[in-house]
Amino acid sequence: MALVTSHVLDCVNGGHAGGVAVEIYRVAAGGERCLALETVTDGHGRLSEQLQAGAGRYEMVLKVGEYFTAHGAAADGRRMVSEIVFRFAVTDADQHCHIPVMLSPHSYAVWWSGW
Repeated sequence: MALVTSHVLDCVNGGHAGGVAVEIYRVAAGGERCLALETVTDGHGRLSEQLQAGAGRYEMVLKVGEYFTAHGAAADGRRMVSEIVFRFAVTDADQHCHIPVMLSPHSYAVWWSGW
C-alpha cells in the first residue's frame, strides 16, 4: 500500500500547526467520496495517523478555519481561508505521497512531494 503523510506549518506563528482537523476521502470514478481517515495533526504539525492507500484518487481536507479560530488569528472576522482541499492521485503501490502545507488565515501553499 502507498503511504500518504502530511506536515502542516503555521506561517503566522512560524511553527508547526498542531491540532488541525484533517479528513482524507477516497474519490470513486463517479465522484462519490468515502471517508478513509479522520484525524488531527500532532504537536509537530504531522498527521497523527498515516493513511495506507491503494491506487486511486483522493481528497484531503484541512479544517484550517477551526484551527485559526482556536488560536485567535483573524478574530476580527476577516479570515478568508476556512478549508484547504487538495486532490491527488496515488498511482504506485510503493509510492510515498508527502503533502506539505504552509498556512495563514488569508493564504496557503500546498504541494505534493512523492518519493
